[in-house]
Amino acid sequence: MKEKIKPYQIEIDPKWVVFINGFKANNLLGFVWLWLSLFSVIKTTRKAKGCRSAVPAIVSPIEVVMISYWNDNESLREFVISKYHKRYIRFVYQNSKALSLFNEMFEPKRSGLYFNKPMGMSKITKIKSHE
Repeated sequence: MKEKIKPYQIEIDPKWVVFINGFKANNLLGFVWLWLSLFSVIKTTRKAKGCRSAVPAIVSPIEVVMISYWNDNESLREFVISKYHKRYIRFVYQNSKALSLFNEMFEPKRSGLYFNKPMGMSKITKIKSHE
C-alpha cells in the first residue's frame, strides 16, 4: 500500500522577502560572463548578511534563474549596494547587449503547501501544520 502524502504549511515572518532574479546571455560575451561569474554570484549571495537561502536553477545553457530568501528588505538592499553586486552590475552597464536581466521581489503573506522534504521557504522556518 502506498504511503499517503501529507502536505504541510510553514510559519511566515511578515518581514521576509523572496527575490527572484534571472540572467540570460544574449551573445558570446554574455555566455562567457554567465558561466565564469555564476558560481561567484551564487556564493556571494548565499554569504550575504540576511540571506537565508539561495537556490539557482539552470533554465537552459544561456539562462539561469535564482530564488533567494532574505530576512527583510534592508538585508537585500545592503547586498544590492555591496561591492560584489556592483561588480556584477558594472558588467551589464558596460556591455549592455550581452545579458538580459530581471528581478522580482515578493513579501509572502501566507504559506504555500509543501510535500515531503523541505524546499524553498520551508527549509528556513518551522512547520506550522500538517493536513
